[in-house]
Amino acid sequence: MGEMSVPARGWPLTGLLLLALAALLACKSKQQKCVAGVQIGDMRYSSLGTADTRAEAEKSAKSGSCLAYCDYGDPTLDAAWKRFKATPKGRASKTSKNFDIFLHLKAEKAACVARCNSEITRGTATTKVECL
Repeated sequence: MGEMSVPARGWPLTGLLLLALAALLACKSKQQKCVAGVQIGDMRYSSLGTADTRAEAEKSAKSGSCLAYCDYGDPTLDAAWKRFKATPKGRASKTSKNFDIFLHLKAEKAACVARCNSEITRGTATTKVECL
């Protein structure tokens, strides 16, 4: 049968050093990083936000969590996508659901994000933000 080769001793160490260097450079970034989660119903959607200030990073993370909700959990946007897929143009589309929404349902997605942000503002959607 085939033989297994053992990698040279220097390669694992080199890989670890490169990984440590990448982590160090990421930590030295001056950008603020925040993670936000929005809970709508019994599901939670989260996103990482980065920006120059903490307030901008929080806003970016909250916005991203609403985008995640719209992509993966909003029944209104899902219904709009199913209606699109029932059309000749939708049946001819061979792209993923997310790409279909990006290309063909921009207004519906924008409305979803606005609804999500409104629910956060009204307090009907629970949100939590943690900054690193």
